[in-house]
Amino acid sequence: MTKPLLRQLQQLSPDVRLILAGLALICGFYLSLFVSVWGMLFFAVAVLLSWDALRYGSVWPAFDAFKRHQLDQMGAYLLGIRWPSLLSPRSLAYYNWLKGVLDISAGRQAAAKVHLLAAASGAIRTETDRSLIHCLLAELAIQQAEPTVAADHLRLAAALSSQAQVRGMITRLQARLDER
Repeated sequence: MTKPLLRQLQQLSPDVRLILAGLALICGFYLSLFVSVWGMLFFAVAVLLSWDALRYGSVWPAFDAFKRHQLDQMGAYLLGIRWPSLLSPRSLAYYNWLKGVLDISAGRQAAAKVHLLAAASGAIRTETDRSLIHCLLAELAIQQAEPTVAADHLRLAAALSSQAQVRGMITRLQARLDER
């Protein structure tokens, strides 16, 4: 089964989508000189590609790479997002989550905490995803010897998700916290 066209286009970097939008805009102008209805189609394609590149960037392909545990590919997708402030609220929340994961893997705990807190307060799609973010924040708090902060994040994580895998993660983090 093939992916829908828009989903396939999202696999391209935002820069490539903006270049395609520019080409569609040029074609639209050219065709409109000859009073062609096709010019409007190219204008619509240009607007769609520009909107998609600016509002969604490559966050969703990066999130797919994250789910497949391909952090290098995830990082490459995130590097392609030039203007994170233009992302939609949901895309920005996931962007912050993924940036936090990259910061953790690079050993930048302070930056990771900022990104993960922004993600936790953002427009996350599911409560399970929000719970996973709180688990990451609890892990950071445990590493930074902040037991009360870690306990707060674990309470929030437990309240948000009932999935067995997430519950197991919460239990393991709670055990680590109790050891300290």
